[in-house]
Amino acid sequence: MPSSERQILSKGNLDRVKRYILESGERCTYSNRYNNNPCLRLPQLSLYLNPDPGPDGHPQWNIDCDITRGDFNTLVVHEEGGDSAYHTVDFRGADAIVLEGRERAAESEILRSKLVLERAVLAVLQRVDAGASSPEEAKK
Repeated sequence: MPSSERQILSKGNLDRVKRYILESGERCTYSNRYNNNPCLRLPQLSLYLNPDPGPDGHPQWNIDCDITRGDFNTLVVHEEGGDSAYHTVDFRGADAIVLEGRERAAESEILRSKLVLERAVLAVLQRVDAGASSPEEAKK
């Protein structure tokens, strides 16, 4: 991944976004796979966190997205009014950032996913850097 993209889609930035979403306390179910995902709604973007697989590797180990039961290191972004795609990045590894579901996608689709994910991460980081210590303060 080029350095300009790593600067935005870095483990550190994605962890900051995760903390902000978890602090918001909002819950949304966006698919049949999990219930009550931690989420954040921004103008034109919806962000969701998926739970990490359980100790046995089962992806639905934490199906109810209980924040006391596990961690959330997969960010899913849906662009309102855009295509119907969900753009997903997994940041469980120490340094590895993996765009999911794009193994056989065209290069233009991969670029589109990166751009949507970067836009979402930047939007949240701008809120964090503006001094809003919580999502409630950012809404004021």
